[in-house]
Amino acid sequence: MKLVYYDVFLVLCMVACATTTINSKSVQFSDARRIIPGKTTGSELKTLFGSPDSVQSLEKGMSVWEYLRKDVPSTRRFYVFLRNDSKKVESVTWNVFEQDPESDLTNAKIALENPVLTGSRQEWTNGDAAPHETHYKNAEKNITIVLHEPSNRVTEIMWR
Repeated sequence: MKLVYYDVFLVLCMVACATTTINSKSVQFSDARRIIPGKTTGSELKTLFGSPDSVQSLEKGMSVWEYLRKDVPSTRRFYVFLRNDSKKVESVTWNVFEQDPESDLTNAKIALENPVLTGSRQEWTNGDAAPHETHYKNAEKNITIVLHEPSNRVTEIMWR
């Protein structure tokens, strides 16, 4: 019986840790997955998540909207690239943290509905940067999962 309570406790902890507060709203990865590149607009983003914490204009008619975690100051939770002409989302990057269920590659795949992924190892020339990563991609669904090899955990999930 104690084992059952322990299992329930672990599941509840995982769910609680997977939630981030952004603009007074609790946001989980499943909420961010409602952002559909090519369809979701900037005004829809504001309805879903509130105003971004910062907006930067980029070259080639793009801007990036950045949403920060409120529970960990100055920590970016996710960012969205928007086309300035159509005001539609081009791509989304969700930063994954150790306490997130998606930090485990298997859980990340499940959250993305188990796409078939092809991995390719990335080497960095800067020794202070993430030295070894594997980028798992699904070209058909335009999904990329970044796995940091020394820690063997997912650090980013991107979709276009």
